[in-house]
Amino acid sequence: MARIVHVANMYGPKSGGLRTSMHALGHGYLTAGHDFVMIVPGRKLARRRTAEGLRIEVPSVLIPKTGGYRLIVRIGLVKKLLSDINPDRLEISDRLTLLSLAKWAKKRQISCTLFAHERLDGILQSFIPALRHPQKFADFWNHRTTKRVDQIVCTTNYAAAEFERIQAQNVKMIPLGVDLSRFSPELADLAFRRNLVGDQKMVVACTRLSKEKDPDFLLDIAAEFKHQKLPITLVIAGSGPMERQLYSRVAEDQLPVKFLGFIQDSIQIAKILASSDVFLAVGPIETFGLAALESLACGTPVISRLGGAISEITSEDCAKSLLRDEKAWVDAVKEFTQVDPVQTRAKARARAEQFDWAQTTNSMLKLHVLDIEIREAA
Repeated sequence: MARIVHVANMYGPKSGGLRTSMHALGHGYLTAGHDFVMIVPGRKLARRRTAEGLRIEVPSVLIPKTGGYRLIVRIGLVKKLLSDINPDRLEISDRLTLLSLAKWAKKRQISCTLFAHERLDGILQSFIPALRHPQKFADFWNHRTTKRVDQIVCTTNYAAAEFERIQAQNVKMIPLGVDLSRFSPELADLAFRRNLVGDQKMVVACTRLSKEKDPDFLLDIAAEFKHQKLPITLVIAGSGPMERQLYSRVAEDQLPVKFLGFIQDSIQIAKILASSDVFLAVGPIETFGLAALESLACGTPVISRLGGAISEITSEDCAKSLLRDEKAWVDAVKEFTQVDPVQTRAKARARAEQFDWAQTTNSMLKLHVLDIEIREAA
């Protein structure tokens, strides 16, 4: 039995894909007979045994204007916890603030794997638009990262592209999975849908309402629904620092939008996805798109941004990838809502069935074992 420890920032009650993937992998590691520990940000030092393993929260700094996210800054405390836990493998999910843990692991001959959950060049362009050479900075930092960690896990070619640009040799491609039993077309609920949108078509988005996700584009699409006088309501599940301005625009322009806020219950999310006609994934720098995959598992077709990662996990018979043009997106929505939904839903579900958390877990365990074998042979 191995003890695997995963340290992550940007983990919290309203986290999306990061939290989901950590929990799914933790459950998989435990099922395979290994021990799993999560070290994540919190208000105070706390330990809790969960179905996904032991979760240790460390006192962290609240990040302004992020909707409640916290950042681990007491790296010394994390290192002390790691020394007490004595992991066999270390996983980290933040290359900017947690990279020093890789150095700690290397001194103790502990394998360290980085999960590249984001595109650093994309994050820089979104949050620091005045930065003159974001790609050069990303290349510098990524080169430094590759030298410190043993393996870098990317979930799509899009996520791996910035490492391929610097010819990194320790990048492994491991797609994420989806809970096919929890997310199912059978959860479609006509009464629930009617309560939300009446007799209109229902288009849904599940996203964090923050700048890098480009939620403004969702409202541009809704404005086009209104302009064309289409009987379509856009339902948005999620919260974030841009909520207030988005709510104001919807009210001022009287857009056909319903905000549901953040929904933690995955069964409720699955019901929303299964009851919808189309899922919109407008984020321009998604490195995988778990919500889009969950939508496919519920039998709902997906429209995503061209050039991002989501087009890698979808297929043409149940999805479209388009440029940022609201008229083109509305045309795609109309196309999906006018075809036979039975066939489209069957194709969407079939595509999702190609992604399974057990496969992801097995790939990670294989990676960890191979990494140890390489170390022992060196």
